[in-house]
Amino acid sequence: MERKFKNRLLKLADFLDKLPKKLFNIETITNCDGAAREALPYALEHPRRNCGTAACAMGWSPACFPRQIEWTERDGIGMKDGSSRYWWGTAKKFFGLTDEEINYLFTGDFYEYQVSPKKVAKTIRKFVADGLHKERDESWHWQEVWCNNNRDVVKEAK
Repeated sequence: MERKFKNRLLKLADFLDKLPKKLFNIETITNCDGAAREALPYALEHPRRNCGTAACAMGWSPACFPRQIEWTERDGIGMKDGSSRYWWGTAKKFFGLTDEEINYLFTGDFYEYQVSPKKVAKTIRKFVADGLHKERDESWHWQEVWCNNNRDVVKEAK
């Protein structure tokens, strides 16, 4: 993996380490009902006033990389240059990841949906340091199942 992609992943991990747990939800890009551009920055600035606004790691990436990634209509994310308008494609392009790596780092399947932003940050750092080792990762089978069952999502992102 190129150094620039590793650096971007590590910057996202640093961001996630500082993110209050109540602003994180691995199950959704954002839960803002079309208002992510306004609601998520407000939630970051005023976490104590937050009434449930949350996003996953990729959902928060526009806050971490505001010059390259943006929140799109209907609470998605995409590349500001228009090269990707979907979170999966943005993860591939901006972080240089494969489908399997995206699933490993950013979907709830790997974490069994019980995860904090700090846990995702730790997983990202481990991945940057060691890469992805199928033989060491007992959850790998479920990641492959997810990719196989969601080929339409993976295909659309390409």
